[in-house]
Amino acid sequence: MSGRGRARGGGRGVQPSPGRGAQPSPGRGAQMPLNAGRGQQPSRGGGSSGRGRGGGGNNVPPPYAAPYQPSPAQSVASVSHEVEKLSLQASSSTQPPVMANPPPVQPASVTANLPPAQPEAVSANPATLSQGSAPASSKAVRNPTRPGFGKFGQKILVKANHFLVTVADRDLHHYDVSISPEVASKKVCRDIMNELVKSYQVSHLGKRMLAYDGRKSCYAAGQLPFASKEFVVKLDDQRREREFKVSIKFASKADLHHLSEFLKGRQHDVPQETLQFLDVVLRETPSKSYEVVGRSFFSPQLGNSGELGNGLEYWKGFYQSLRPTQMGLSLNIDMSARAFFEPILVSEYVGKYFNKDLSRQLTDQDRIKVRKSLRGVKVEINHPGHIRRHKILGLTTEPVKHVMFTLDSGETISVEQYFRKQYNIVLRFPNLPAIQAGNAAKPISLPMEVCTIVGGQRYSKRLNEKQVTALLRATCQRPHEREKSITDMQRKNDYNNDKLVNTEFGITVKPELTLIEARVLPPPMLKYHETGGESRVAPSVGQWNMINKKMINGGKVDYWACISFSRNIDVNRFCHELIGMCVSKGMVFNPNPLAVRTVDSRYIEKALLDIAAEASKAGNNLQLLIIVLPDITGSYGTIKRVCETELGIVSQCCQPRQASKCSKQYMENVSLKINVKVGGRNTVLEQALSRKMPYLSEVPTIIFGADVTHPQPGEDSSPSIAAVVASMDWPEVTKYRGLVSAQGHRDEIIQDLYNVKNDSKRGVIHGGMIREHLVAFYKSTKQKPHRIIFYRDGVSEGQFNQVLLHEVDAIRKACVSIEENYMPRITFVVVQKRHHTRLFPENHGDRRSTDKSGNILPGTVVDTKICHPTEFDFYLCSHAGIQGTSRPAHYHVLYDENRFTADGLQILTNSLCYTFARCTRSVSIVPPAYYAHLAAFRARYYIEGLDLSDSGSAVAGGGTRDRTQEVRPLPMIKDNKIQKAEDSGGGSSAGVATFFFFLLLGAKKSPEARNWDLWVTISPEVTSKKVCRDIMKEFVKCYGASHLGNRMLAYDGRKSCYTAGRLPFASDEFDESGIVAKIEDGCKGREFNVSIKFASKTEVHHLSEFMKGRQDDASQETLQVLDVVLRESSSKSYEVVGRSFFSPELGRSGELGNGLEYWQGFYQSLRPTQMGLSLNIDMSARAFFEPILVSEYVAKYINRDPSRPLSDQDRIKIKKSLRGVKVEVRHHGHIRRHKILDLTTKPVKNAMFKLDESSDEISIEQYFQQKYNIVLKYPNLPAIQAGTAIKPLSLPMEVCKIVEGQRYSRRLNERQVTAFLRATCQRPNEREKSITYMQRHNDYNNDELVHREFGISVRPELTSIEARVLPPPMLKYHDSGRESRVTPSIGQWNMIDNKMVNAGKVDCWACISFSRSNLDVHRFCDDLISMCSSKGMVFNQRPVCRIRTVDSRHIEKALYDIEVDSSRDGKRLQLLIIILPDITGSYGTIKRVCETELGIVSQCCHPKQAIKFKKQYMENVSLKINVKVGGRNTVLEQALFRKMPYLSEYPTIIFGADITHPQAGEDSSSPSIAAVVASMDWPEVTKYRALVSAQSHAEEIIQDLYNVKDDSSRGVIHGGMIREHLESFYKSTGRRPERIIFYRDGVSEGQFSLVLLYEVDAIRKACVSIKENYMPRITFVVVQKRHHTRLFPAQHGDRRNTDKSGNILPGTVVDTKICHPTEFDFYLCSHAGIQGTSRPAHYHVLYDENNFTADGLQILTNSLCYTYVRCTRAVSIVPPAYYAHIAAYRARYYIEGVDFSDSGSAVGGGTRDRNQEVRPLPIIKENVKDVMFYC
Repeated sequence: MSGRGRARGGGRGVQPSPGRGAQPSPGRGAQMPLNAGRGQQPSRGGGSSGRGRGGGGNNVPPPYAAPYQPSPAQSVASVSHEVEKLSLQASSSTQPPVMANPPPVQPASVTANLPPAQPEAVSANPATLSQGSAPASSKAVRNPTRPGFGKFGQKILVKANHFLVTVADRDLHHYDVSISPEVASKKVCRDIMNELVKSYQVSHLGKRMLAYDGRKSCYAAGQLPFASKEFVVKLDDQRREREFKVSIKFASKADLHHLSEFLKGRQHDVPQETLQFLDVVLRETPSKSYEVVGRSFFSPQLGNSGELGNGLEYWKGFYQSLRPTQMGLSLNIDMSARAFFEPILVSEYVGKYFNKDLSRQLTDQDRIKVRKSLRGVKVEINHPGHIRRHKILGLTTEPVKHVMFTLDSGETISVEQYFRKQYNIVLRFPNLPAIQAGNAAKPISLPMEVCTIVGGQRYSKRLNEKQVTALLRATCQRPHEREKSITDMQRKNDYNNDKLVNTEFGITVKPELTLIEARVLPPPMLKYHETGGESRVAPSVGQWNMINKKMINGGKVDYWACISFSRNIDVNRFCHELIGMCVSKGMVFNPNPLAVRTVDSRYIEKALLDIAAEASKAGNNLQLLIIVLPDITGSYGTIKRVCETELGIVSQCCQPRQASKCSKQYMENVSLKINVKVGGRNTVLEQALSRKMPYLSEVPTIIFGADVTHPQPGEDSSPSIAAVVASMDWPEVTKYRGLVSAQGHRDEIIQDLYNVKNDSKRGVIHGGMIREHLVAFYKSTKQKPHRIIFYRDGVSEGQFNQVLLHEVDAIRKACVSIEENYMPRITFVVVQKRHHTRLFPENHGDRRSTDKSGNILPGTVVDTKICHPTEFDFYLCSHAGIQGTSRPAHYHVLYDENRFTADGLQILTNSLCYTFARCTRSVSIVPPAYYAHLAAFRARYYIEGLDLSDSGSAVAGGGTRDRTQEVRPLPMIKDNKIQKAEDSGGGSSAGVATFFFFLLLGAKKSPEARNWDLWVTISPEVTSKKVCRDIMKEFVKCYGASHLGNRMLAYDGRKSCYTAGRLPFASDEFDESGIVAKIEDGCKGREFNVSIKFASKTEVHHLSEFMKGRQDDASQETLQVLDVVLRESSSKSYEVVGRSFFSPELGRSGELGNGLEYWQGFYQSLRPTQMGLSLNIDMSARAFFEPILVSEYVAKYINRDPSRPLSDQDRIKIKKSLRGVKVEVRHHGHIRRHKILDLTTKPVKNAMFKLDESSDEISIEQYFQQKYNIVLKYPNLPAIQAGTAIKPLSLPMEVCKIVEGQRYSRRLNERQVTAFLRATCQRPNEREKSITYMQRHNDYNNDELVHREFGISVRPELTSIEARVLPPPMLKYHDSGRESRVTPSIGQWNMIDNKMVNAGKVDCWACISFSRSNLDVHRFCDDLISMCSSKGMVFNQRPVCRIRTVDSRHIEKALYDIEVDSSRDGKRLQLLIIILPDITGSYGTIKRVCETELGIVSQCCHPKQAIKFKKQYMENVSLKINVKVGGRNTVLEQALFRKMPYLSEYPTIIFGADITHPQAGEDSSSPSIAAVVASMDWPEVTKYRALVSAQSHAEEIIQDLYNVKDDSSRGVIHGGMIREHLESFYKSTGRRPERIIFYRDGVSEGQFSLVLLYEVDAIRKACVSIKENYMPRITFVVVQKRHHTRLFPAQHGDRRNTDKSGNILPGTVVDTKICHPTEFDFYLCSHAGIQGTSRPAHYHVLYDENNFTADGLQILTNSLCYTYVRCTRAVSIVPPAYYAHIAAYRARYYIEGVDFSDSGSAVGGGTRDRNQEVRPLPIIKENVKDVMFYC
């Protein structure tokens, strides 16, 4: 069942869910043709058949049914007191085969330490997950699947300009093309390739025809006779013959099967490369014949052409695009038109451009305009006697008669004189500037009148209004005309008789338009005011009128004025008529204006300033300024800029031509605009008003619209403008507030949705447009939105993932910044208007199915045939056509947590289109997106000097923000001084952090009861959770009966408490005399004020539905509440560390050494699982400080008598160890506690201070002797520094006792770790017994709070689960050994009689020993080399230099010396064998010197092991040596013979990744280390190469997976670890991986979303940076080892089901009951236990494009665990993740001075630092990097 879970960082998206256990795999199906009908689709989610996302079946509600009952409203936190206006406001800041006979799976019964903890209100037995074929995968950036098809509305037939395409089964090959010298022009490239095919088709191309894309790729319908070949092509370009070298190299084969499966809905990732292949083939012939502009083709031959004016003409043409649809492949053809330069003299162009005489010299302004218009245009000249072409680079500042240059003879002459003298050309326009062409080395100046503009050059800049009008008039076609033109164009192209398309590639295009069954949605009922003649209106054919109607909420205008800049209008009459219309429609309008005047249009700004001043002087706030625009266009932008950014005036502009007529229709339209500008509503949806609107009414809902407008082409410095509008009234949803923001030039991602700034005074400030809108919504409605519907305009399909990735993340962050865990459900819909799908009536003459213009009826919706094969999209024509052919809007759902049905979203969207405030017509796109477009367009007026329009009105007032300093800022819009009633009010903030809490209703309460969530504030503020709990305990004791109604509280220790019923108050502060909490501070009780305030109510229904698989997102808040309740009693009794509890009472405790002891305890966590809620309990242990005197601790820490002074090094170590530790002193006569801040640099006997200003200095030793009669035993120890900066304290160590129960959070040393493991290790039977005991000890079912109050019951038995034991894989060794095939037994095997499958060769080696033991180093080397040779290695018996023993004090010098000695004969040392010193601490130094300074591959050996000469040890070392010198020890037999499912059929690369962080206590200067390893051998997959990178301190996201840098000489440089590994894989295998399997270690559940969001995006970017459209399929799996799930045998004495240690058998896998309810995860114990209880690894699939079945991924992962190279055992986690961990750990040696281990071997890897702030890693030498692929 596919689920969309959510973690705290943001939406996780739809999680993959392939079912559980042995799942059947769907067959590959028919290969071709590709016109696959929809047929029966595979179940989405592993459920029964059906298209529902949750699990198939009949779970789609009717169109008007609410899909779920969400949580009630919650109050918002941290809202500002400032009232914001509800207007445009300034912002404050191919299906893989499965094994025919999969290996048998041995069933096993195990128990797990997860007794189900189930409130009786939650079903104990949720619906069992359906079994079925593995569904296609999902990902965070993958779009939701279609939830079904719409059924609502009147069914009709329409035709679409889509032509069905079928493809024969051909062997399609893709070849890379390289032309040198490089050619920029696609046209020239095509000419070259045409000549190549003409010359070499028969001789070299095997008579194949090629389809060429004009750049770097060509395609053939079969294999060419070569893999790579270079051709010489000669091209005649009239003047000379040019020679080119063309290299054609095989790249890949197109996967038609993948495309076929995708079209059938069995694959969910688009095969872009195959689609591009076929698209290029279909475009090949028109590309040779016509001018190509994007996906369109233009030519005067394709239709009438004509002038547009100002030197431009239009050409007609057609658009063509191949699209995957439900009916199969579809060719979308549409008519198109484009502006081109007229092929005329440049002088003639200039004359037309300005429409004036050219005899006079151009002004500088005109010259600049012409230069911008002509820059880059190609011209041709023929005065030299032949045609030459040049590109215009610029214009001279002087006219041609004054432009001087020097001839070769030295004579200086003007351009005019030169042309008269040289070519006998007398220039007619010597006052025109000259054209600048050529290049910097050889510039050329040419008169305009000798240069002709080359025909066929498109004009890419913005057309003026006259040109737009002319273009529309010339190209506008009625529906029947457009349909005929499209059909004619399809016949003209004649694809089915095209030799390349049909004969060669087997592509057939059906000649008829596609006939589709559409539906016409009824219009919504609109509501007007009851006082009007008509209060309810049913629109007819997309429109209605205002006759006999009054606005539902008429606005009020008291203070207004009018100013006219037109001289042809009676202003007083106009105002009278307009005010009368407003009043008649329900507005309250003062008939007396503050001023009415007519002003000369030359003084616009002054007039506006004057009228504002007059109003202000009279003490009136001008609410509205009515403006009649000048008769000449060009001032609208200026007026809006001045009014909105300088004066703060709401304005309504009116066209003089319309105003002079005073027509009722015009007045009515203006009144609609005025009403919404002054805070009124014109009309609302009746269903919304009565709260019966599905998906809108049941919970508070906010609807966003967003768009980005970019500068016109040619502008390179002007910013893009982003606008976001949001509805401010719920449930009506008609008022929208807008924010606008400037951002980077042509940046499509909206940058300012959410931001964070650091302020020196205010700290961290959260901002951004989403956050502002959410806060404003709360102020307006007094509720937080529970649902967000986000309509995003202006996004092309190629940008879907990028926009979704960043913008949904920003929305999530904005929500969480308001309140922790505030995650309203988001639906993100892209609105597309710039597409080429057109819908035509089936019968153009049928007036019942067409509007007046002959277009389809408003409300026509299509979601079949021509829509996406699997994703949720539809076409909706919501408006009536006026002229031409209507274009339906395309809505594509990219993200949906609200679980919209098809009908639900279509009806909502169509209904909203009737709420556009500016007219009484439905509009073509949903209003919030329309408003966002208008708002962004308006904001451009504020920064642009030119005017773009003279019509329109303010959409909303607007806020402006600049994202970075580089972005040109928008002027700030003034705040209007008027306060509207709905804007004021709202509660005040208490000035403290506030949170929202949820509680669970117990089963013993009535079904109608609700859960009550309360805010808790304690003042003065307390940081200790323990103290907070003591306060609340005392509080309940004091006020439980009197104020709390005897309710029991569950408290989280911070800001939240929960009750199982309502308290007798909504808010109360208990401060009559304060609460005296008996805090044990030795002196007195302290007083605290406790404020408790109601937050919200919630229920457990959502959580119940989630566990039944009916909801995709877990209710994290509800889980948190239940978890707190279950932890309440334990939190009061024991020391709490994270989710664990510790106490000496809970088990044995004992010393660890060095002043530490261990406490035993238990871990507890509530988890949602398949069986229901489950309480995970496990035994735990932790290191604590011993409760001893600090002096005693110091003696134990340094392990010597503390009477002697400490060295500086020891003092610093102790200071780091003790900083922050609490101590208590008793010398005052009572107990006081202090926190250690530091140690004095001097001992107590020398640490002096003054008792007061007048006294002499006295030492601490003397003070304690005089004051307290305490003679110090250790005066040489430093003093403890405590207290505060104002009142510092210095205390002797021997009077300070460490407070009990303080955990030690730093890294333990090796002895402590050994002691810890020895003391706490438990066999499986012992651990199970301890867990069961702990569950009984906690006695949840008799806990008064847990069971009686909240109704939670916990079953006392461990959960019994049916598990499976996967068989071990067959391992392959060399055939020369006695055993070449090995089957591991219980997770292990040995090397007896086996030889390495690929043994390495060592010619040059050396050995050095730093051990002083009696080790015979020569004998050790002989035995080791003998072992290596016996295992198949070729090993030179003699070292390159003498074997030596060196003092361990001179390690670095010895290493340098041996490197010099070994290289004297010019040899390169392959291997250095090193015997480590007897004392630990040098391993890191050795590895750092060898790997980063000398470039030596080393193998370190323990002296204690080496001296024993054991064969097992020698064998293990030989395994490490072999892989370090490039060998392989063993491989999986199935992989070797390419029979490994999911691994062998396509080139596959397996990644492992991990991050290690600095040890606790290290500051931010110490970086985290990220490591990424990748397999370099396919299909064997045993060799791994590693890269490591330093990144910011404690940063969990791997930053350097992909990066881009700008280099001044090399340009853009792509890099990053993923890209580097992919390139290395290609070098190693000669193939590019088509499948990526990424195992990511070290990620907690709370980080799933964040890590997936950024790291998958980085992988994608790295792939595309290597090759355009290179998108291998990715599976992203998180590997978790740090969890507390343990699996025990059902019978501990059954030797058949246990290993020698008593643990479950290796290969045991569990994917039922205790796993996630809906997502793809499993537990796998791949290793045999050695000591203690085995911990299975938890694998959680976050992203899966490879369509893994459950068996497929489990078997692959288990098999890989047998390929670990360092031993002959299966390991506990998959090796690539293991290697990544080791590599990251190794890299820390390079930058740390301390050493942590003396074992291991080198992991290969390059190093990189991400930025200057991060401490860089030393660079690993190149020769080491290539061989050190693991440790």
